[in-house]
Amino acid sequence: MTFNGEELKDLKASLKKTKDENEALKISLAALNTRLTATEKELQNQSAECEQLWENLDHLEQYSRKNSLEIHGVPQDANTSTEHVVIKVAEALNITVEPEEIEISHKINQGRSILVKFCSHKTKAKIYKERTKLRHVKIADLFPGYPSTARHRIFVNENLTAFRRSLISRSRKQEKKGGIILECLVLGRKGICQKHPRRISCKNSYRRRLK
Repeated sequence: MTFNGEELKDLKASLKKTKDENEALKISLAALNTRLTATEKELQNQSAECEQLWENLDHLEQYSRKNSLEIHGVPQDANTSTEHVVIKVAEALNITVEPEEIEISHKINQGRSILVKFCSHKTKAKIYKERTKLRHVKIADLFPGYPSTARHRIFVNENLTAFRRSLISRSRKQEKKGGIILECLVLGRKGICQKHPRRISCKNSYRRRLK
């Protein structure tokens, strides 16, 4: 195939145009890649910031519960008032709690448990420290009118945020599967692993521990 001068000139012009368009596309693609990288980095930063804000909110919510405890295992028909239950449970632990030391108490979990907030953290801490003694206490010991044959076990737990409850629930499931034992407490700013003394600060780090 042969080309005359005019056709060859047109072909060269077409090739040059195509080359220029390709170069323009390369430049445009490079610019798009730069913008994409910057956007991804910004999203990562925002994600980390949101995670930190969410974690700080959880810490603040847990801090607001520092004087609170949950009492589980007391039958609804065994008590006259939640305040009365709190005082009787404290008595079973050889701790005297006056009504004025209780800021507020009410039923939770559809009446199956009692949430109590004390005026003083010291009062709450004393009860929580002695809570294991409740394993030897029967409902009839607290409420003489209740049948002595009743097999209700009374528990006193920390009043945890939903996030921290989910961490403990997952760690216990993992334990049953033969995995690690990770019990997140509410002491300080971060969760503490009881049997493995490392701290975890967020759900993602917890998930990494489970892998």
